[in-house]
Amino acid sequence: MMKLILERWRKFTSEAPVIKKLRLFDFDETIAYTQANVRVTPPGSTEQITLEDQKEFDVYAKEKAAEHGVGGYDPIPALEELGYKFDFSDFSVVRSPEENKMITDIIGYVVDANKKDPVREIYVITARRNVAKGPIENYLRDLGFSPTDFTDIITLQGASKREKIEEIIAKHTDKSGETTIESIHFFDDSKKNLEDVRQIKELYPQIKDIQIKQVVRGDIHTIKEQPSLTNR
Repeated sequence: MMKLILERWRKFTSEAPVIKKLRLFDFDETIAYTQANVRVTPPGSTEQITLEDQKEFDVYAKEKAAEHGVGGYDPIPALEELGYKFDFSDFSVVRSPEENKMITDIIGYVVDANKKDPVREIYVITARRNVAKGPIENYLRDLGFSPTDFTDIITLQGASKREKIEEIIAKHTDKSGETTIESIHFFDDSKKNLEDVRQIKELYPQIKDIQIKQVVRGDIHTIKEQPSLTNR
């Protein structure tokens, strides 16, 4: 019996497709335009400051980190230790989403291509907390996608997307350092995330097709390259 199980497992692993392409999509202001604010109460104050979008939040966090001399990709834990209180409760739900059809069409093309030739892993990768994973999955289902269309919905709680992508690459890298990954396309609206993920180009020069794409309302800008749907 054990021999039969091992034989079946060897057959399964030998037939598993080799992953060559990573397709990674931010959620807020990328897949959907959402209504979610971050509310901040500075130390020693009872008055809340409302930050209405990712840009406002990034600027505020950067300024306060510099003011207090704290560093790191995500300065929020250090600022919380200094007495800042951050309310991210809006991000536990998907409130009043407006579909970004330009991005969901691309996801649809990628999903269809992967069904014919399953050499891709497709991720939604968001800075939201883990409690948002279910609401995001439900929203994607409302758009017509199946949970099986995506490899995972990754919630990072503000951590570095670049580091998570490096973990994914490592999953497809052998002991000699050779990776099967040949192509990475990353879609995000945040300049902070885009610049961080852009470092992957220097860290993995052997991966020739790395496209870092900034999503703005009504458009997509590919850094140093023209947007293309041909290599989906």
